[in-house]
Amino acid sequence: TGVQTCALPISPLFLAAREGWAEVVALLLDWTAELGVSDHRGDTPLSMSAQRGHLPVVQVLLQRSLQLENRSEVVDAPGREGVAPLFFAAQHGHLSVAEVLLDFQADVDRSVSGGATALYVASLQGHLAVVQMLLSRYAFLNGDFHDEDDLPLPLPASPLSLSKIRLGRSGPSDPEWSKR
Repeated sequence: TGVQTCALPISPLFLAAREGWAEVVALLLDWTAELGVSDHRGDTPLSMSAQRGHLPVVQVLLQRSLQLENRSEVVDAPGREGVAPLFFAAQHGHLSVAEVLLDFQADVDRSVSGGATALYVASLQGHLAVVQMLLSRYAFLNGDFHDEDDLPLPLPASPLSLSKIRLGRSGPSDPEWSKR
């Protein structure tokens, strides 16, 4: 009595990650829980904790992924509809989570099945700090960059620069941009 059970095949690791219990996640991993396990929708513990902004859990999972040969399969694991953890973090405005994912070599330009990227969804949701950070990590603006000379420059952090950005200037289309 009082105990609720779930008929869905969800692992204890996934549940602990989803709820943000970093110490429980670490313990389960110590006892050989599988990092790459997913739920019935295809979401992984990393994608769920990134979506919910559970930075300590994300850090534990990423640290443990260093021991794997196929680490990129954990860091960029596509969940439902091809959504990777970085996309979820950007969508929900979890700046610190997005930064640590990129520090662990998440693909900044990985797109979902419809072509949207983390930069696209962060822009759509109005998460300015996440957009700034993704641009500073050289996220493609239009997906048509072909070499290093075409990469956008990191955004300056001054309020004046931010006001120019809001006005649609301070970028390659700004005549002053090439004079820098």
